[in-house]
Formats: sequence, structure tokens, C-alpha cells
Amino acid sequence: MDRKLLELNIRRLQSGEINALDEIYKITSRSVYVLSFSILKDKERAEDIVQDTYVKIIKNIHTYAPDTSAIAWIATIARNLSYNEYSRTKRNVSIELFEDNLEDNKDPLEQLVNTIYLKNAVKHLDTDEREVLILSAFNSLKHREIAEIVDKPIGTVHWLFDKAKKKLKKIMQNQTEPSDNAFKEKQKENGIDSPGFIKKKGGVKK
Repeated sequence: MDRKLLELNIRRLQSGEINALDEIYKITSRSVYVLSFSILKDKERAEDIVQDTYVKIIKNIHTYAPDTSAIAWIATIARNLSYNEYSRTKRNVSIELFEDNLEDNKDPLEQLVNTIYLKNAVKHLDTDEREVLILSAFNSLKHREIAEIVDKPIGTVHWLFDKAKKKLKKIMQNQTEPSDNAFKEKQKENGIDSPGFIKKKGGVKK
């Protein structure tokens, strides 16, 4: 995410250039959707929140303070709208990460997030851990910015982030083990002990 370009367009929007909103949308809509979906776990409602977020950006653009984090400001708007919707519907939904292809983003944490095992692993994180991880991984927010958004001390955010990463790695490592064991059992069922050797009745063929 190009933060400088985002902040430039925020200033343009503040000065009355309404077409700057298109650029702001292009830069941030993906992150806004991921954040909203992680809370609502509903595609259509998350898409509605995305639209509502940019409507609110226009209405409240005068409240943005120059030289502060534009993405943190937008994330706060999206987060508040999402939780308002969550409370309004009173649905008991679990929070998951949106399965998305992040091939053009090389950040190591996002590579961790974008794995085949994460969908199950993330269910073992508590709400605070999930939220901090999502804000950091998908929105590239600094911990001090996340602390402002979630209204927690920065030390707590550091701790939650580290705890979430360690828990995910442990869970994901444990998830790979059954697959490996199952593969080995399948080999035995097929009469294969190791590459190059096949069991047959009456002996072993090499």
C-alpha cells in the first residue's frame, strides 16, 4: 500500500476534489473488505460495509487530521461500522480471515496468513488476537496505529501480535503432522515402504 499516495488523495478530497475518492477506493478497498469480512463473516454484508465506509469518509473528511495515519483513520471507520452491523444483527458469527490470493504482496506475515492451514488455525485465536493480526497483516498498520484503533496500550498490542503469531505457527505445524502420517499409512496400504521398493506376495521387488 502506497501510504504517501493515499494521504495525498485524502488531502485532495479535503480540498474538494471529489474524484480523489476513486483513488482512495483503489488503494484501500481490498483492505477494508478483508477487515469487515473478518468481523462479519458474510460476503454481502462486508461489501455493504465497504460502500458505507467510503460514504462516511466523504461525510467526515473534515475530521481527518493532517500528518496522521490515513489508513488507520479509514480502518477505524470500517471497524466501527462492522461492529455496529455485527451488534445490530445479533448473529453469533465466528471471525475468520478472508481467503484471498496475495501473490503480489511479499510481506512474510501475509505469506503466513495466506496458507492452506490458516482457515482452521485462526479459529483457535481469541477475538483480540485475530483483530490485531488482521490489522497488521492486511492493512500494514504499525502497532502504535493499531493501539489507537482498538483502544489498547501499545504494549498490549505487541503482546497480542506476538502471541497470535506463535499460536498460529504452533497450530499450523501440528496440522501438518496428521497429513504426513496419513500419507505414510497410505503408502503401507499400497505396499510401499520407501521409494523404489514395492511389496509383492512372495517377496519384495526392487
